Amino acid sequence: MYSVLARSRIVLNRHIEAAEGHANNMRLHEATGVGALLLTERAANLDELFELGSEVAVYEDEDDLLETLAHYHARETSGLRSLRPARHARSATTPTRADPPGSAPCSSPGCDAASYTRPPPMPRLSVITPALDQVRYIKETLDSVAALPVEHEHIIVDGGSTDGTVELLRQRSDPSLTWSSEPDQGQTDAVNKGLRRARGEYVGWINADDAYAVEGVLRAVEYLDATPQAAAVYGFMEITDENGAVVRTYRPAPFNWTRYLWLGDYVPTTAIIFRRTLLDRGFLDEHFHDAADYDFYLRLFHRRRVDRIETSIVRFRYHAGSKTARDPALGQREALQVRLRWARRRRDAALMKAIDGAKQRLFEVVPPWPPGRVVTRVADTAYALRERRTGRR
Repeated sequence: MYSVLARSRIVLNRHIEAAEGHANNMRLHEATGVGALLLTERAANLDELFELGSEVAVYEDEDDLLETLAHYHARETSGLRSLRPARHARSATTPTRADPPGSAPCSSPGCDAASYTRPPPMPRLSVITPALDQVRYIKETLDSVAALPVEHEHIIVDGGSTDGTVELLRQRSDPSLTWSSEPDQGQTDAVNKGLRRARGEYVGWINADDAYAVEGVLRAVEYLDATPQAAAVYGFMEITDENGAVVRTYRPAPFNWTRYLWLGDYVPTTAIIFRRTLLDRGFLDEHFHDAADYDFYLRLFHRRRVDRIETSIVRFRYHAGSKTARDPALGQREALQVRLRWARRRRDAALMKAIDGAKQRLFEVVPPWPPGRVVTRVADTAYALRERRTGRR
């Protein structure tokens, strides 16, 4: 018999098979860690694959194991990571059967997290999508995520749509899709719910009116696999009209945290794929309505390596109903509030306000969205001047 210890680590047999034959076993090293238990059906000598201190255990009764895992999976939204053999028979509090499949994760009173008779495979990538009344566009979002050739989970957090979005979700048969629909406090609240349910090694966030560029996401995952020093990666963003026709491709500059702080969120949020371990730094600040993502990534990426790959990862749909189009000034006002949190001296705060004032005057002539070549060129020039003056990046 086995008992599950929440908030520790587990690696199942499929992860061994995925790693054997590869020269770089960093994925397994990260998954297990010192003192973790590796659970396998085989008694082969696997010591050379794992860090010193990892344990190897062999199980025989798979049904009992899976039932126990299903029970704890339904209640441990951060994901199961460790299993240790129990010396005694199963306690009275341990269920003999998981809850029926088909329920969706949500947080309302009386609503349980998703449960399964058998837990789904641990995904490589978790994709979070907040949604509210996006039936016109969400099918393209769903199709683009379902087409990813990467083991993934797609977590839809709907805020109580009444336009047919829920009916569309009910009709889907994507094995990687889980969804919930309940009133929430807005997009930031919805994304936080999704992030807390994520189980994947990597995490992406895409909105319900956008779509992934499949090959770009695959390249991002492969890059993170091959570059364990990188905490996150991002790529280009194809900007489309409301009908999905590509208007232009936005190519953000290479990442520099200081530039990101002083001159704004030039890295598109939905073009980022990051390691889930970064969530140890916290979730979105629900105080912000439009700049929560900017604040979030400033905190996650501080003193971390973030790389750019030169390929499109997302197709951003710019239309009259999008949040960015409705009130771009709100995002700019909130972004200044975010920056001021990082000001170490009064001089820093004064300079941040001066830069923001100059940006607002510029935006009266050239709107900030969609991000055009003029705005990007001005930002690059301003940052280069500051770099020469201070002698640092």
